[in-house]
Amino acid sequence: MQLPLRRWLLLMSGAALAPVLVLTVVLLLARYQESAARFEADLVSRTRGLALEGESLLSQDSARLEALSVRRTLQSGDFRGFEAELRDAARGAPGWFVLLAEDQGQVINTRLPPGGALPPAGGFPQSAWQELQAGRTRISGVTLGKLSAEPIVAIDTPAVIGSKLYALSYIQPARRFVPFIRAKVREPGRIAVILDQQGRIVARSANAERTIGGSATPDLTRAVRVRSEGVIRSRTLEGLPSILAFSRAPSGWTFVVAAPQSELTTAAWQGVAVAAAQLLLLLATALGATAFFSRRIARDLQNLEAAAAALGEGQQVRERSTGLAETQRVHDALTSASARLLRHDAEQKQALERQSTLVNELNHRVKNTLATVQALARQARKEAAGEASLDGFEHRLMALARAHDLLTANSWQSTDLRDLARSVLAPHRGISFSGPSFALSSYAAVSLVLVLHELATNAAKYGALASGGRVVLEWAVDHARPSLDATWTESGLTKPEPTGAEGFGSRLIRASIERELQGSLERTWGERGVTYRFRLPLTERLTGHAGVPEVSTRASGAGPIPNGR
Repeated sequence: MQLPLRRWLLLMSGAALAPVLVLTVVLLLARYQESAARFEADLVSRTRGLALEGESLLSQDSARLEALSVRRTLQSGDFRGFEAELRDAARGAPGWFVLLAEDQGQVINTRLPPGGALPPAGGFPQSAWQELQAGRTRISGVTLGKLSAEPIVAIDTPAVIGSKLYALSYIQPARRFVPFIRAKVREPGRIAVILDQQGRIVARSANAERTIGGSATPDLTRAVRVRSEGVIRSRTLEGLPSILAFSRAPSGWTFVVAAPQSELTTAAWQGVAVAAAQLLLLLATALGATAFFSRRIARDLQNLEAAAAALGEGQQVRERSTGLAETQRVHDALTSASARLLRHDAEQKQALERQSTLVNELNHRVKNTLATVQALARQARKEAAGEASLDGFEHRLMALARAHDLLTANSWQSTDLRDLARSVLAPHRGISFSGPSFALSSYAAVSLVLVLHELATNAAKYGALASGGRVVLEWAVDHARPSLDATWTESGLTKPEPTGAEGFGSRLIRASIERELQGSLERTWGERGVTYRFRLPLTERLTGHAGVPEVSTRASGAGPIPNGR
């Protein structure tokens, strides 16, 4: 049966598009599921980040409490002097400190006036004493405070005086965490929640006053008990259908972010709607073009076929004039498409080359970091076995992790010395720093973070910070040499100059400065202080590029390191 070309093209178009339509429906459904899965994965990632930030906040409080537990006044049994130090530490903080013994109840409570009657130790569980006896710092769940008459949480750390175990606790209202989680969920309708180890609400970004201290929904409670991380479909306490992502932190607290079910549906259908609209537009265009151009397209089919063949073989389609404006546009589109494909092939080749370079660079940096960790682990094994050795190893690893966080934020290109100093020295009170902005290479940042960590740790254990003194870190760029000159000064020491052999920390500092960064180190002792002077040449190893870097003349941000409160 003979039919006009126009009808044949219409029939062919319909027959060709039928299976495409079926496949398109399947693809659209897959697109919906993919969008929903991507939404859930993003929600879990947001929740995991919230858990990490919340754990960091708790770690800062724990580190401060552990530092107080080894104060000289407490270890010597001078409870009055230690109470004065606790009250000074609690000034301006949201919480208060309590020191109690298992057999005599509370010894110090900074929430009460000095010399006032102290409440008994009731409410401190026996399981908590067992954890403290094991030497572990404990994060409590939410309870109702007897003095504050509101939900509270506590961080408890052991303090051994002689052979007697005490519990040093930092207690704070649970509402302290509400501003923290509210700042992390800015999308309308989303809710962030913190749950304690028993599934009770520590903080909630919505309706906090009515929900803190209460229980989460039963399905969320069941899910948290079974898994440490995941996503469930449930309802909020207000009864709204939601997607709940949760992630449990090492402290035992679980962080939850709830997004309205409508948000997932909207996000998933947006991708489907765009694809469907594009499909309908293409179908309408194809059918209209087929009906409109069928009478005049036959004589240009051979030219179009040749152009399509050249495009399929990856060749450049030559420009050609056709008899019809419609077929001319198709031919021009093929010409343009071939040019784009050729450019795309060239760009893809360049991208693969760049990716190979980045992978090689990443491998090199990972090997360097692993070598550093291996050296730290080998030294920790050589030192006397014990928790102190393990703590030192863990703290050095945490210092390396902070350097990696800064470098990751800058795509492993460089990090500012001020940001590095602030990150490493933040856990220590009594340290201030000043100096211009200076971009360090990733290699130098890893070395210097270990140096600053060791100096600060030594100052806290044996140096100025342990004696109630002060520490000042200063640096400047000497363009005449050229070099980066830094000075670490500890004043107010009460211990004499050490005469024994250098410890691992001192050797690590010297090796990092002299061998890794090709600089020089000088340590001098004064009457009541010690000074470290570093001189680092402005080599490519330090700055990441050849030549003397430009140094910012903006304010350096000098001053005391914030203590995280």
